[in-house]
Amino acid sequence: MQRVANRSIIAEKEAAKFTKKARKELEKSCEEAQYCALISSTGGEYEIVEFGIGYTLNLNNRECACRKWDLTGIPCRHAVCAIRELNLEVEDYISNYYLSEKWKGTYRRGLRPVNGVKFWEDSGKPRIVAPPYKRPAGRPKGKARIKGLNESPRKKKSETKVDRKGRIVHCGLCGEQGHNSRKCPHESPESRAKRRKLMVTPLLEAQD
Repeated sequence: MQRVANRSIIAEKEAAKFTKKARKELEKSCEEAQYCALISSTGGEYEIVEFGIGYTLNLNNRECACRKWDLTGIPCRHAVCAIRELNLEVEDYISNYYLSEKWKGTYRRGLRPVNGVKFWEDSGKPRIVAPPYKRPAGRPKGKARIKGLNESPRKKKSETKVDRKGRIVHCGLCGEQGHNSRKCPHESPESRAKRRKLMVTPLLEAQD
């Protein structure tokens, strides 16, 4: 709001017909037009030669082959060359979008001030809250999976540790090799059922 107000003050001080930006760009085109030469045609068309290169110019449609006049609305150096040769006013061919009066009208209305929370009216409706959080699918970002010793290309194989391929499995219950505690043949059915029950209970609590 303050920025719009400051620009409105600057615009109101402009006394020229066109804005400062348009006049500055036109002055640049007028300086560069000295290197252009005009070759007349019919129907308001001309060929402007600049350093041996020809540019087609249509004065009635305000179009030039360099496309600067078409895109900016400000006569290019080729257009200035033709306008001067015809003894016309260059400023008359500037687009009306650059009129100072239009510039002033853009910021004249400005933005209206807003009252603080103290003056807000209570609608009586429920307060708007954020939607419920839903955990996205997949692994959380920043928690990469722990890779094996031989899986990561950055980790070198240790000479002192045995990899999984050459390691012998030992049972945690009986201590014998060749199997683990889940498939121990010496464990009683009652002990196996009790151990599985203890493993399932924490998983159910976590799901709840």
